[in-house]
Amino acid sequence: MADEVSIVKGGTFSLDPGAAFGTTPRIVWSRFVQTNDQYRIQMDTNLLLATAGGKKILIDSGIGSHHDERFAGLFQVNPRKDLANVLMRESENLPDVVVHTHLHFDHAGNSLDIASRKKDVVLIAQEIEKKELSTHNELTSVSYEAMRPLKARLKTVRGNSKITSSLSVIHTGGHTAGHQSVILESGNRKFLYFGDIAPTHFNVKPSRITGIDTFPLDTLKWKKKLIMRAIRENMVCVFGHDTVMPAATLSGSLEKIEVTPFDISTY
Repeated sequence: MADEVSIVKGGTFSLDPGAAFGTTPRIVWSRFVQTNDQYRIQMDTNLLLATAGGKKILIDSGIGSHHDERFAGLFQVNPRKDLANVLMRESENLPDVVVHTHLHFDHAGNSLDIASRKKDVVLIAQEIEKKELSTHNELTSVSYEAMRPLKARLKTVRGNSKITSSLSVIHTGGHTAGHQSVILESGNRKFLYFGDIAPTHFNVKPSRITGIDTFPLDTLKWKKKLIMRAIRENMVCVFGHDTVMPAATLSGSLEKIEVTPFDISTY
């Protein structure tokens, strides 16, 4: 079982509201979030860090510095430059395992740096997601471009898989073909890391799907399944891009989901 769980901030970036909230009308999302002076939405990267069975596990790795000036300006990228020091706060070592929900720049951006510092780190992604790193098309290339050097280091899984006794992944697809959500057991608690199936607590409502999901109907199907499981098993849900509520518990029903903030150590 996992001994300790915390959230680590992995940098920020910004998106157009249409990318973040899809078809949800402005009159709805504007009650929950404000735009900046460039009419963008700030997105945090909330990483889940845990120790389990003597190993240190990181779920997603946030935004790195492997971006040119144009890209960084376009997405207002603000990487966390002291991330390695923060990850080593509780021990002398960087993570032994990094599990990626998917391989977009805002979810795998620091994995290159971690791998260069810790040669034996295991970097995990879905097999089909690894293949996406070689895909060149107008829709997906920009999100994967800086992550392509990761390909040679990745260990892949196929479908729903048990990584350790307390860590498992669920292949959801939806946001990307190889997107996976992660479940971590810690004591008498289960943590559900949605990834971009529900990047913020606002996106928990099933119809609130991002405008950049490649397969939105798969997102809808799996989001509903995961929400019902989270309610049934009283899971702590972690939202990877939420700026105000990185973790919460869910109750109620799909038609009326109640979201209650959950306090978790954050660095």
